[in-house]
Amino acid sequence: MLLVCASCASVVADGRGGFVVTKQGLTGASDPGELRRAVLIEASLYCSSLRRDLHITGLTESRPPYVAGTSPRVEVTFECLPGR
Repeated sequence: MLLVCASCASVVADGRGGFVVTKQGLTGASDPGELRRAVLIEASLYCSSLRRDLHITGLTESRPPYVAGTSPRVEVTFECLPGR
């Protein structure tokens, strides 16, 4: 039986054995630091739910200016590796 993190609904398999979590702010005034923390926490919780260690393979953040309906966006790519 496979148990996964119930609060990690936005974790998506990347098709190469890894995973992706993306968060986007509601407005241009959203705090990119909060979005970064949120994706990293979600990735960590997901790997923990599999009893594996988080290995971050990439982190991208959109850059200002945020105009005409755009807002901060953060994406983390990661793997869940066997524990040591």
